[in-house]
Amino acid sequence: MALNMLTPDLLDLLIRFNAPFGQTADDFHHCILGEDEFTRIRELFFTVEVLAGCEDPMECLKQLRGGQRKHGLGAMDAQDLLAFMLNSEFILYAVHRDFDIAMNPNLANWVRMCQSTAETQGNGDASSTLLQRIQRIRVALVKGILGGQGEALGSLTPLNFVQKGMDFNIDLARFREALWKQGVYELEPLFSANTHSSTSSTTYNRPPTPNSHPPSSPHPPSSKDTTSMSQKITAAIIHGASVPLPPSLSNQIISFISSQRSLITLLSPDLLSTATIPGLVDYNPQLAQGLIFLILTNGTTTQRTEVISALPHVPITISGLELINDIVTKQRSLSADQARILIHTILEKGIRHVESLGASSTTPSSSPSALSASGVVDHTIPGTRIGSVAAQREEQTRHVKLLCLFIQSLLRSDTVEPLQLYYQIQDLGVQFMYVQEARELWIKHCANVGSEGEAARRHGGQ
Repeated sequence: MALNMLTPDLLDLLIRFNAPFGQTADDFHHCILGEDEFTRIRELFFTVEVLAGCEDPMECLKQLRGGQRKHGLGAMDAQDLLAFMLNSEFILYAVHRDFDIAMNPNLANWVRMCQSTAETQGNGDASSTLLQRIQRIRVALVKGILGGQGEALGSLTPLNFVQKGMDFNIDLARFREALWKQGVYELEPLFSANTHSSTSSTTYNRPPTPNSHPPSSPHPPSSKDTTSMSQKITAAIIHGASVPLPPSLSNQIISFISSQRSLITLLSPDLLSTATIPGLVDYNPQLAQGLIFLILTNGTTTQRTEVISALPHVPITISGLELINDIVTKQRSLSADQARILIHTILEKGIRHVESLGASSTTPSSSPSALSASGVVDHTIPGTRIGSVAAQREEQTRHVKLLCLFIQSLLRSDTVEPLQLYYQIQDLGVQFMYVQEARELWIKHCANVGSEGEAARRHGGQ
């Protein structure tokens, strides 16, 4: 089962800033009554992960809600993002409140979040970025939940929580045994042995294992250990192409391979091929991105060739397009020709897909989120009849907006010139004039192109 994002109506519910956490959680539960609650909660978690990992989460949240700026000030966009993050974390606690916190499936992610924030962020001074301050407030709420204050927090609103400047001391070491039981340290003992509590000097150690050795006397892994670890990583990656993995496990895999670069060459080229990359990006985008970047920068020629051949098959989703965008605009590990071909292939595939959504309104997908042969993930809309004209139009609009956002990012980074994407922008603008983003993109870059730009357009758009 692939993961969708939350629908705009649920996103709008979760940006409430003046409603108590408990009330918002109850309203969210009421909205999804009669649906698959497990799936909706997974979509909530996935949406939080995507927003937390993207470069501009405020813009991303706005796009997910339909691309309509409901407030004129950027500060309100930040407030919406903060409210969404706080309400979401509380809901992820509330749905499991009948069980001990040690049994909450989000425990590993929360502990890692606290650790990461303590290690990478500042002290809350004026030099901190807006996103860092939002993250610190989010982590403060999580620490309150981990500290057993969840029920008390339920009566507060996000505004109350921010105004009070609440924070909590929490010893993360107390969750060591619970995390071990959840199998978080599946790839031990070769991963880093020590991390630190976000609020105390207590060392957060993994449980000892027969093969572990203290940090004071480290020794490099033997050839046998390396081969064994390579096999475990391979098994985890293959598994991750069909089911979501715990975010902590994805982080461990990437961290370990980064520290043991020799492992990269031991990975089979088939591991990141057209058969596995679409599913891996769909189910575990963070793991897929980390592995692809490592292979493009440190892999063998054969591995690089296999990955580059598979990239055109990534799903046309937020995570898939973010991956392509990062590869061609930030990492720049592809040649200019490779990047150009990849961009055009992805856009052509995306446009064909949105065209197909309007071509047939009677053929349902085989599953709520089915991966088509072209590598495009087809998402249905909860609460609507699959195949209805309205549902198809809404889904078509979402995909058009997503493609426009991708094109805008490419143009802002100067990765391509507007004339190089003339035909793709024209296709979107002319066919989907009713979508504001497509219309504005076409007007800006295509509507006034005259004969002077004809030759460049014809040459650059190839």
